[in-house]
Order: sequence, then C-alpha cells, then structure tokens
Amino acid sequence: MSREDLKKQIRALDHELELSTLINKGAIQEGRELKARVAELELENKAFRNTERRLTQTEERLEESEDAIKEKEAQITRLKDAVNDLKGSLRNALKERDEWSNRWGRAADFFAKEEEDIADTAMDRATDAFTIVS
Repeated sequence: MSREDLKKQIRALDHELELSTLINKGAIQEGRELKARVAELELENKAFRNTERRLTQTEERLEESEDAIKEKEAQITRLKDAVNDLKGSLRNALKERDEWSNRWGRAADFFAKEEEDIADTAMDRATDAFTIVS
C-alpha cells in the first residue's frame, strides 16, 4: 500500500468516524428524547390511573346512591300505601262514629223525652196531691 492509499484510507476512516460520532450523538439525543417522552408517558399513565381510581370510586358511590334512592322510593311507596290505608280506616271510623252518634242521639232524644214526660207526670201528681191536701 502506498502512502496515498493510506491517506485515503485514513480520510475514509476519519469520515466514517465523524459520521459514526454524528450518528452516535443523534442516537444519544434520540435516546434522551425517548427517555423524556417515556417519563412524560409514565406521568400521564399515573394521572390516568389516579383518574380511573377516582372514577371507579365515583361510580361506586353513584351505584350506592342509586340503591339508596330505590330504597327510599320503595319506602315512600310503602308509606303512601300506609297513609291511604289509614285514610280509609279514618273514613270508616268517622262513618261509624256518625252512625253511632245518630243512633245515640235518637236514643238520647227518646230518653230526654221520656224523662220530660216522667217529670211532667210527677209534677201533675204532685200538683194533684197538693190540690187534694189543700
């Protein structure tokens, strides 16, 4: 090999070294960028996991609330039914009270009339007895 060939070979190797250095620098830079992107993605993933956990908790609370609402609605229905039953019982009791009031009112009127008649008869007898004695 001649000196010229060696110089060409050295220049070619130098050029390859520069290209390799440039490629390595690019690869290192890309590696850094990829690491930064991985770190960003890990932060996003952590945020998504936290959000997903909170969403799951919210969904569980929502489900519990919906169950509680259904139970309260069932209670309301039962209470409305009970109120309606009580209203019916009250109507029946008032009707029965009025019937008894009418019966006892007529009986009271009858007995008041009888007492009045008895008092009148007693008064008539007392007056007759007083007249006979005087």
